Amino acid sequence: MVYGESINKSHCNASIELWSCYYTTIYHQVGCCLLICFYKPKIESHMMMEYLSLDVNHYATVIMAGVAALLAVIYLRNKRDNLPPGPFAFPIVGHLPQIILSGSVVNFCQKYKKIYGDVFTMRMGGYPRVVISGYDAMHQLLIASADHTSSRAITFTKYIKSRSERGLFFAHPSDWKAIRTFSLLTLRDRGMGRAAFEPEIVEEIEKYIEHYIEPSAGKPLDMYSNLPKATANVVSQLLFAKRFDYEDEAFTAITDVLNSAINGGLKFRMLTNLPLIGNIFPSVRKQRRNFLGIAMPVIKKCIEERKQQLDTNNPQCLVDQYLLSSDEMKFLTAENAAQLCFQLYAAGTETTSTTLRWALLYLCKNTDVLEKVQKEIDDNVGQRSTTYKDHLNMPYTDAVLTETQRLSNIVNSSLPHNAEKDIYVGGKLIPAESDLLMNMASVLYDPEVFEEPEKFKPERYLTGDITLKKKKTIPFGIGRRACLGESLAKVELFLFFVNFLQKYNIHLPEGSKVTTEPVVSVISAPKSYGIIFTPR
Repeated sequence: MVYGESINKSHCNASIELWSCYYTTIYHQVGCCLLICFYKPKIESHMMMEYLSLDVNHYATVIMAGVAALLAVIYLRNKRDNLPPGPFAFPIVGHLPQIILSGSVVNFCQKYKKIYGDVFTMRMGGYPRVVISGYDAMHQLLIASADHTSSRAITFTKYIKSRSERGLFFAHPSDWKAIRTFSLLTLRDRGMGRAAFEPEIVEEIEKYIEHYIEPSAGKPLDMYSNLPKATANVVSQLLFAKRFDYEDEAFTAITDVLNSAINGGLKFRMLTNLPLIGNIFPSVRKQRRNFLGIAMPVIKKCIEERKQQLDTNNPQCLVDQYLLSSDEMKFLTAENAAQLCFQLYAAGTETTSTTLRWALLYLCKNTDVLEKVQKEIDDNVGQRSTTYKDHLNMPYTDAVLTETQRLSNIVNSSLPHNAEKDIYVGGKLIPAESDLLMNMASVLYDPEVFEEPEKFKPERYLTGDITLKKKKTIPFGIGRRACLGESLAKVELFLFFVNFLQKYNIHLPEGSKVTTEPVVSVISAPKSYGIIFTPR
């Protein structure tokens, strides 16, 4: 009986595989046809049409010919993978149509959380991800089960052939802890998050004001492309013990690549997850060319400069310490150095500058909050130089920055994790090898913790259960993979924010139509807007 059941099961699985292979081509055609026919206005349909070499009039015929078989294969496939239930996914493109209609991945996850609960499956192209919502579920996975969920998603590491080229973010599990520990201790030794490093941050703020704000005083200044240069220079000091001139061509090139990688990252991720066709899109090829042909050569040149200047008795930055430690630690390879530096650049540049742009926009939209912040600055700092210690006596300013991080939800899903064994969460099985996507909005916008969560209300952190609210405000993530640079980001945000408002009044140009509706990619950013700085 058991033998017969085994044969039947094997025969069934073989049949499923045969059907899947037989209909691979139809999957390809029909999935793209569905996307183009029903969502043509919102996607780059011309690129798909060119690839398919089909006239749009033939789409309906193709769909009718294959849809019945496709539905059968989809049903059998979903039943076989044993993942938590989720909404219907289209062939090839997965939930891309629903994401487009929802407006963003954030909105998609929030919408289907209400239907399927804190654990459900979504498909990014051909790859499933288990969406995790709610603080308790995240805590269970990322803290209580951290030994089995600290690896990165398989779909994120499949393109990296060598373990020696994964940097920190995508490091092999056996290397990751050692690389993180090395990076964290080295950056702290260099002053990250400490008072000793504040003069470098303040110097960068002064240079930014001198170079960009003063020449445009009284006129609209769009900080979208230039503010990341200031935050990138702060990171550069820690990595290479140097800052770049804002007009330096190599520096401009790498900040442009970072900007493109972060703001176009969601599109890149979705396209590369499309089976068979993901790598043919020009935007995918361009992003990879930018990374390999522009960003990496600049970083490798900086590393080579440090080699020439290295003082073995007095290391000045992370790269110096890396070079000195590489003989003792096998994971500190030459290839890994450039990857690590690029990843730290990416993590510490766009997120901080974007948070600052959100904070200034919220204040322009809430002038009563702006007035209170400036009064607190005047009362506690006056005309002297600001230090991070001042935040201890400035609870309202601190609350404004915390509320900015909560409401803007910049890192809206974090990089996916991977479950290394079967785990039950809320009674639902998450099978081993599942990719896990954290729905940060479910925590940051939890109405049971944050009254009217969609509104900008800094005072929420000054009344009620403040401890609970701060515990559930997790813009840097939780668990072992939480943001490495959290302490640096907090210091930077405070010093930039207070210095700007200590010296300038701010407002939007007359007739400005900018809203606080985000542009969602890898990060959630405000739409491009001009802001007017007027000396106080």
